[in-house]
Amino acid sequence: MLVEKITKKMKTWNTIFLVFSIIGVVLSAIGLIGIIFNKAEINVLNTIISVVIFIITIYTIFIAIQNNKKIFEGTDINIIAYILKLLITAYSIIITIMQLITGDIKKTAEAELSTLPTDQVEAVLAITIAVTIGVAIIGWIIAILPSVRILMLNKKYKKLKEEVNTNYDEEE
Repeated sequence: MLVEKITKKMKTWNTIFLVFSIIGVVLSAIGLIGIIFNKAEINVLNTIISVVIFIITIYTIFIAIQNNKKIFEGTDINIIAYILKLLITAYSIIITIMQLITGDIKKTAEAELSTLPTDQVEAVLAITIAVTIGVAIIGWIIAILPSVRILMLNKKYKKLKEEVNTNYDEEE
């Protein structure tokens, strides 16, 4: 009974993971198309990293689809997709913090706000940075939640499976 409940939750969280990953791939593809057509500001390193993250995300979708079948069959899942998602999110957090420290976000916002009177720029800039940080934190939480839940449920599932096998062996 408990195994079925855990399996059902794993299926649900894996489906959520798949949906978020597919949305991520679509957004990454749009971003890559934007990079390709905006030839004036191409940063080769960022482009390479974006392509690698795009490929990794497609790979995680492939693994998650296979895991759906494994969950249905009751076999152990491949956790690499969820770990990769956590690593990509950690990379995103580090890059955002670095952009805040180096002032890249501030420079971009100032360029966008150049039409405002000087006294209003600082206030709008502070709000822009606060909103950017808030949205980033919410996005990170949403991005990692399915991976964390699946990893936690997988650990429970394996532990429960071991207990069942141990009890079965003791009865013999």
